[in-house]
Amino acid sequence: MKLLLISYSLGGNNAALAELLANQLSAKHISVTEKNKRSSWKIFIDMLFNRMPKVEPESIAMNDFDQVVLIGPVWMGGAPSPLRPYLKQLKKNGLPYSFVSISGSGKKHNTNVRKSLYKRTGRNPMAIIDKSLGDLFPEGKQPSGKALMNYHIY
Repeated sequence: MKLLLISYSLGGNNAALAELLANQLSAKHISVTEKNKRSSWKIFIDMLFNRMPKVEPESIAMNDFDQVVLIGPVWMGGAPSPLRPYLKQLKKNGLPYSFVSISGSGKKHNTNVRKSLYKRTGRNPMAIIDKSLGDLFPEGKQPSGKALMNYHIY
């Protein structure tokens, strides 16, 4: 099976996860970058107004692969806006896809991720793995959501 991993990472945690998965699964990995600088305010505005930022690469030849795995943070309960161009491509080509995330929030389950992905592709992903950095700490010893934003897994 030819697997394509497409990742976006703002703080580096999802980039580290994507590199590890690509190596372990012998998959092709493409890292998405933004043309303009990202801020918390811009995250909020993009998600609120459903904007699609300019990213590099602008599109990816996915048809040579059997499955796509998107890796990135969860913003406001959904897939991050820099992955939207690739979700749009998945809607057109119908390839099976999955979503993997490790987020800095203390929220254990982002219940809107599946809805967000379905809205963008017209179908559910094969799998969703959505973990919080808080899941890495023993029960009762998790830092606050704000403190988790500063933790790095790499």
